[in-house]
Amino acid sequence: MMDKKRHMKDAKSRFNIGLVYLKTGDYAKAQENLEHSLFCHIQLSGHDAKCYDNDTIFAIAGVREKLGDCYVANKKIVDKALALDHYEESRRLLKSVDPEDAPANLTE
Repeated sequence: MMDKKRHMKDAKSRFNIGLVYLKTGDYAKAQENLEHSLFCHIQLSGHDAKCYDNDTIFAIAGVREKLGDCYVANKKIVDKALALDHYEESRRLLKSVDPEDAPANLTE
């Protein structure tokens, strides 16, 4: 139980820290924090996206989208294939949500 609580808190805080680093242009630190957030989500929910609830789908899709942004913005990364992989995985996860359960900004 304590591990779950710690992973949930860590996933959220690392995501927020990653966003700050992304905005300030420190892409290495942003990537490190976002990847740690993704790791925490996977520790909590597993690797099988079919078992995720909607909140988990939205959280993981958000992390993946921001990781994609990080790879695109980082001039040191020439091959942008990883960015595309993160964007595609985010889109795939979001498409798995029933349109009736999706927030208005996702169904547009």
